[in-house]
Amino acid sequence: MANRFRFTKTALADLSIPEPGKRQDYYDTEVPKLQLRVTNNGKKSFYVRRKMAGTDRVYIGPFPDLTVEQARKLALDVSSAIAHGANPHEEKKKVVKDPLFGELLDAYIEQHAKAKCVAWEEIQAVFRRYLADWRSRKLASIRKAEVHARLNDIAENNGPVAANHTLTYARAAINWCILNELTKAENPWVGMKKFRTQSRERFLRPDELAAFFANVEKLNKTARD
Repeated sequence: MANRFRFTKTALADLSIPEPGKRQDYYDTEVPKLQLRVTNNGKKSFYVRRKMAGTDRVYIGPFPDLTVEQARKLALDVSSAIAHGANPHEEKKKVVKDPLFGELLDAYIEQHAKAKCVAWEEIQAVFRRYLADWRSRKLASIRKAEVHARLNDIAENNGPVAANHTLTYARAAINWCILNELTKAENPWVGMKKFRTQSRERFLRPDELAAFFANVEKLNKTARD
C-alpha cells in the first residue's frame, strides 16, 4: 500500500507492522497534514505534520481510540491554530502543569478553609464522600454535564441538602483556586442550580447541643461525618 491514501478505519486497521526497530508513516489524501505513524510494537498514532519550534509534528491521539473523522477534524483545528500563531506544545505543557482536581481541593482546605471556615472538616468530609473518584483527574477534564449528573446522583441517594452542600463547597473551592492562580481551567460548578429543600420544622435548642454532640461522638467515623 502506498504511503499516501484516503484513510478509513478498515485500511488503517489492516496496515502491516514494521520490522523490529523500524516505524512507518502514512498520510491521508483527504487532509494532507494528517499523518499516521505505525511502530514495530503495533502502536498506531495520529499526528499533524506542521513545522514549528523544536518539532515538525504534533501528536493528536491514538488509533483506533480516535476515529479517522475525529483525527481529521483535530488535524484541521491544530493546523488552523498554528497558522494563527498558537503553539500546541506550549499549550500541552500548561495542561500538564495544571494540578489535579484533588490537589486543588487539598490546597483550598489547607491554605484557606482551615483558617477561614469553621466548618472546614465538614467541607473536607463532603469532598471525600462525594468527589473522591475525581481526585486524579485534571479540572479541565470535568465537564458540566458530569457535574450535573453527579449532583443529581447525590440528591437521589443522599438527599438534596447533601447535593447542595457539595455544589456550594466545590464551587467555592475552585473559585478560590482560580482567584489564586492555581489553575487556569474553568469552574464546571458555576451555573449549577441548587435543589429545593423543605424548611426545617425545628432546630436544636442551646440546652440540647451538649447531649447531641455527646451522642454523635459515639457513632462510627462515617456516621459522625
